[in-house]
Amino acid sequence: MGDARKKYTKEFKLDAIRLLESGTKPGHEIERDLGIGSGQIYRWRKQFSEDGARAFPATASRAMRNWPPCAKRSRSCAKNGTF
Repeated sequence: MGDARKKYTKEFKLDAIRLLESGTKPGHEIERDLGIGSGQIYRWRKQFSEDGARAFPATASRAMRNWPPCAKRSRSCAKNGTF
């Protein structure tokens, strides 16, 4: 079985980009220190420069995609019968 893909938060990616932009270390050192793949920080920087605030959207897990909207906000909909 293959290794599971690592998932990084938007904040992690933005912090990594800030480190790169600060110029204190080269990208390959930042990638090594953070444990991310080679070239990944540059792909994140490109995505952020192209998409701005829309870059790195949070995505719902596969299980939650088909849940009713109230279930995504609160578990109370199961209790009040709207589930």
